[in-house]
Amino acid sequence: MDADLLRAAAGLGTLAGSAQTDVGADVLGLLETLIPSDASALQLVGAGEPARAPTSTLASRGFGHGWGDAVAQDWMRTPDLGYLCASWPPPTLSQDVGSSFLEGTFYRQHLAPQGFVDGMSVHLVDPDGATAGFVHFSARTARFGPAEQARAGALAPALNAVVTRVRDATGASRPRGVSAVLDARGLHPLPGSQCPAVARDPRLARALRTVRSTPGRRLDAWWEEGGTWYRVVAGPGPGQHSDRLLVRLEPGEVPCGLSRRELDVLTCVAAGMANAQIAERLGISVRTVHTHVDSVRWKTGSASRVHAASWAHREGVLHLAPDATPEDVRLLLHRV
Repeated sequence: MDADLLRAAAGLGTLAGSAQTDVGADVLGLLETLIPSDASALQLVGAGEPARAPTSTLASRGFGHGWGDAVAQDWMRTPDLGYLCASWPPPTLSQDVGSSFLEGTFYRQHLAPQGFVDGMSVHLVDPDGATAGFVHFSARTARFGPAEQARAGALAPALNAVVTRVRDATGASRPRGVSAVLDARGLHPLPGSQCPAVARDPRLARALRTVRSTPGRRLDAWWEEGGTWYRVVAGPGPGQHSDRLLVRLEPGEVPCGLSRRELDVLTCVAAGMANAQIAERLGISVRTVHTHVDSVRWKTGSASRVHAASWAHREGVLHLAPDATPEDVRLLLHRV
């Protein structure tokens, strides 16, 4: 092991043992001495199902558009995430020219506009083997090869220790949001869950009652409250509590950078509406609908509107509007 690698490993070990939580910039500085890049980011991932786990950016450098929490969450929804996590050493774009990642929405939306042609992401795990974070490297030239992969692999244990310690210290391992139950008396947060204003909104409770009254169905959609978007996942309770609806509300960013209007259009597409019907429903022109559909397809990496509709249902990227009728809500439901 060379001297630079030893120094970087020792520095990461020090950060892993410190009480500081604002260490992202220091980590990226140490890594830059060994794996030079045009941009890099350190991402923290909390507990939960990967596509829905709370995630945040500890630090980033060099990204012209910034690498914020919304971009980090988009990364967690890339179709290639499972392959990238299972591969070791970390794969690089320049060595995998045929990768579908280059064809995907994340690369086209966040990396290609910055001129990046090569990248490498290191999957970081906690002692239980669960995802704890990622280190991302990007470059405008084919820069990452076997040497960089070997260095990333050698530093991975120390990086694992850093992100696990920061995650545990900041409470990022605890899912955000609130868990609640809807019964005949209303929506009640479970013990230990704080009750945000959205849980007290009678319009949300009305929509959820439609879900509760539709046997064998569950809801996975987005609701906006006071400028904040919440992912709403609701399904029947188990066994003797099947008369109750279990509800999870998590604040977050709508995937793929979709605007509210694009989300409305996508929801209508997913409901099987033609452009003329969408235009009448939303009070906009057919030409505007066509423009939004094209934008939605580009942002989601969908080859067709049918593909976009399937993706929206599968990923729960649907708008549960405050004025939704029971019929509107039922169009968003899935079989349990």
